Amino acid sequence: MTAGTALKNSIDIINSSGGKVVGAIVALDREEKIENETIRDSLEKELNIPILSIAKLSSLIEYLKESKEYSHLSKFFQE
Repeated sequence: MTAGTALKNSIDIINSSGGKVVGAIVALDREEKIENETIRDSLEKELNIPILSIAKLSSLIEYLKESKEYSHLSKFFQE
């Protein structure tokens, strides 16, 4: 999830067709922040709906760090 433009556009299409959005699911929450708040949290407040994610970037990175199969990527995860 980035700025939520695609989500907002989708909600507009659904609403204009007579539907009502009661929540949203995104595949990957990139956990980007604006002014100390995640974009997901900001959008939940703005749109007044819950937004769930299948995966979060932090979880994906943690998995890659711990996985022996992807140990060759460890140089990208130095803190």
